[in-house]
Amino acid sequence: MRLRCMMENNIEERGFLSMFDDVGGFGAWHRRWCVLANNMICFWKYPDDERHKEPIGVINLKHCVTENVGLVSRDVCARPNTFELCTVKSKKGDEHKLTTKYYSNVATTQHLLSADVKEDRLTWCNKLTEALANLRAWHPDALRPIANRKATC
Repeated sequence: MRLRCMMENNIEERGFLSMFDDVGGFGAWHRRWCVLANNMICFWKYPDDERHKEPIGVINLKHCVTENVGLVSRDVCARPNTFELCTVKSKKGDEHKLTTKYYSNVATTQHLLSADVKEDRLTWCNKLTEALANLRAWHPDALRPIANRKATC
C-alpha cells in the first residue's frame, strides 16, 4: 500500500500592490492587481483582467528563500509599506537587471512589493509568511530559507 499526504490549505489574498521593476536599467514602480493562490502570486494590470487574461507575471513561492515576509528597512527602500520576496533560479544568459544578482550557477531576484496602507501590508506579509511555512512543510521540492542571509537578496 502506498500513502501520500498533500496540503489542502490554500491561502489566498487579492488586492493592489505596487511592484518595483527594472525598466531599461532604471527602477520603476507599477501598480498591479495581485492574487496569492496555489503557492504563487500572479499579477495583472486590472482586477477584471484576472478573469479574462493570462497574468503579466508570476512569482512562484516554491522558489522563494525569504523566511519571514516583513517591512524592509529604509536603506533598502524608502517607499512606505514595502516588503520583499527573494527567489532563486538557475543562471541563464547574461541578462543584467537591477533586481537580480548572479552567482556561479544561480541567480537571486529581489521582488519589492508595496501596499497602499500599513493594514494591507500586514495582511499580505502574514498571508505570505503563512503560505511559505505551509509550502515548506508539505512540499519537499520547495526551497528553504537561506541561513544567515541579510534582509535583501
